[in-house]
Amino acid sequence: MKVAHSKWAYGLVPHLTAAFALALSICAPATQAADKTLRFAHIFSAEHSMHKAAEMVGEGVKKRTGGQLEIRVLPAAQLGNERQIMEGLMLGTVDMGNVTGNVLQGFEASAGLTALPYLIRDFDHAFKVEDGPIGKEVEKRILDKTGVRAIGYTTTGIRVIATQSKPIVSLADFKGLKIRVPESPVMVATFKALGANPTPIPWGELYTSLQTRVVDAGEAPPGALNDAKIWEIAKTLSQTNHVYTGQYMLISEKAFQRLSEKERAALLEAGREATVWQRNGTVKEQTELTERLQKTAGVKVFPVDTAPMQKAVAPVYLDYAKTIGGMRLIDAVVKQK
Repeated sequence: MKVAHSKWAYGLVPHLTAAFALALSICAPATQAADKTLRFAHIFSAEHSMHKAAEMVGEGVKKRTGGQLEIRVLPAAQLGNERQIMEGLMLGTVDMGNVTGNVLQGFEASAGLTALPYLIRDFDHAFKVEDGPIGKEVEKRILDKTGVRAIGYTTTGIRVIATQSKPIVSLADFKGLKIRVPESPVMVATFKALGANPTPIPWGELYTSLQTRVVDAGEAPPGALNDAKIWEIAKTLSQTNHVYTGQYMLISEKAFQRLSEKERAALLEAGREATVWQRNGTVKEQTELTERLQKTAGVKVFPVDTAPMQKAVAPVYLDYAKTIGGMRLIDAVVKQK
């Protein structure tokens, strides 16, 4: 039988094809999309261990919830600096974030406890404080004051000083030193006690601030300075080891309350796993990176006798204690074995 062709028949074909495709798309099984997606913001690059820890939280949550809850990680201050991320968490416009304790201190004073100068002896001491009763009390204070919940910890390490030429190896070297510090009352008070001129500047502006001589020095853990490429322009590292830098992995309580019990449990478990992984990596990095910088980047490393500095910062403890209700928490950190 010969089939007749007409303009009408040809004109109908595209419509039939489109309708057929639509029918197929309706009948075909759809790719399972997450019921909920949380945005996790931080200030570090996508190469930093903090970013990898955030991704690990996302992977753990997705696996435990069968893909119903996903986390989208936004690195490199895409949603602002740490202070702005914290403000977003409080408002509920940011779901999750990573914020350093010495910045979070501006919202709840006790969050800066481990950022007191020379209070933390080493990494093991810091982790026991964060994971024990002291850490739990601080977490509750943060939640009660800000409406933001801690689900884990990260650390960038123990802070050193980077300068372009002159090392900082004695108390006298601090006199008049223009040094970039985080937007943290404790950090400002610490460097004033040492005789320096601290300048609070957001982390992302440190490189240009050193390059344009707005400041003479920057301070942070070696890994964070490396992540920001500070060693390209400031090749003198002074091992002042003045502050341990603990960071909180946080979720807005508004976002947390939207989760089911299963999703909350998955998030907390994934946060604990990422905490262990990231901490272990930072402990290893603190030593190995410093050695590698000397060999490959031409960085000069200077050891420092910190005893005179520890004496100089003693008044910082007394002033800080007034903001958290006394010396009890500070004494508890000192006594932590």
